Amino acid sequence: MTRKTTPKATTDSPAEETIAEYRDAFEALFEPGEAAVLRMRAEALLDLRAVLQAWSGTQAQKATRLGITQPRFALLMTGNFNAVSLDFVIKMAARAGMEAHVNFTKPRSEPHPQGKPKSAKAKSIVRQLAGART
Repeated sequence: MTRKTTPKATTDSPAEETIAEYRDAFEALFEPGEAAVLRMRAEALLDLRAVLQAWSGTQAQKATRLGITQPRFALLMTGNFNAVSLDFVIKMAARAGMEAHVNFTKPRSEPHPQGKPKSAKAKSIVRQLAGART
């Protein structure tokens, strides 16, 4: 869980702080819709990689089983998070014999924290970190 500290200006105390808690870096850096898609893609990619790593054979042989080229297979396996879409990950998972399920939960009792950095650099860092989770 990531913690973000922000100063809170009040008439009683000029240096009082509030702490917003986030489930993960996606939630801390992106609006809720984009964070959900990025999180889902990262989790699906990790699950797919685990299955593909268990297969015997070379990358080229595994790629042939999936009906893709070896370089495209390497993108799945090397943590290049930005190089694959959620649609592509789901298609490859289906070809690998996996099933995809989407679950929706009830909304939180509290609104989503605001004031997240949305700079291009921040987004790039999160995407790279998500790709490094192998």
